[in-house]
Amino acid sequence: MSQVIEASSFPVIDMKAVSLMSSLCHDSVDMIESAILKSDINCVDSMNEKFLNDHSCNGLYARALMIKKGTFLTGRVHKNDYIDICVYGDITVKSFLFDGTIEDSERITSFKFLNGKKGRKRVGFAHEDTLWLTVDHLSCSDCSPEDDISVPNLKDYNRMIEGIE
Repeated sequence: MSQVIEASSFPVIDMKAVSLMSSLCHDSVDMIESAILKSDINCVDSMNEKFLNDHSCNGLYARALMIKKGTFLTGRVHKNDYIDICVYGDITVKSFLFDGTIEDSERITSFKFLNGKKGRKRVGFAHEDTLWLTVDHLSCSDCSPEDDISVPNLKDYNRMIEGIE
């Protein structure tokens, strides 16, 4: 996931976060991500340093992220299907697909495998500390795994599938 902000920095409680998640639309995802990037409470760099572990082997790339309780975050858009695993925790996730489809919010409260869909942007809110694992196939051994497997947003994904640079 690419952008992170701790909800404890806002006057928001758990139920308000769930309500917000259910009302999100494609445009609001871009606005949330923009606000996170501009905020001085954006904690993505410190989160990546402290809570992100990754490993690649034989063309596979696995990334584990410890998401602290009270954290809002957004993810990058994967270029191909992949596997997500909620190892433990409590998190609400809402997905937005490149074709305009919006999936219902899903609250995940225990160990669960999920089919990751290409062309999907997600927003999450961690109700409790959550350990999230993503497994992807790498197609390039000489480039950054993040750029090989994903693009930052749905606009970039649509440009990619249309062949526009």
